[in-house]
Amino acid sequence: MTENLKKLGDKQVELYKPLVMERVADRFADPQGAEEWFATGRVPGYGDKTPEQLVRAGHADWVIEAVDAANAGVYS
Repeated sequence: MTENLKKLGDKQVELYKPLVMERVADRFADPQGAEEWFATGRVPGYGDKTPEQLVRAGHADWVIEAVDAANAGVYS
């Protein structure tokens, strides 16, 4: 069961990480900064969850909505 969940999470990241990274590209000076944010950053409104954790759990839409809101100045 755990292995299946890990595979599902890996597939979620494979599918949705490019969409998230496209949205945050303008917020970081280099791709490495965006990669670090995806792995260790926090998404406003979702507590201590990293973008990667949320995507693995099937909530890429939450991350994309939060990034779009930040890009629109909601969290400024």
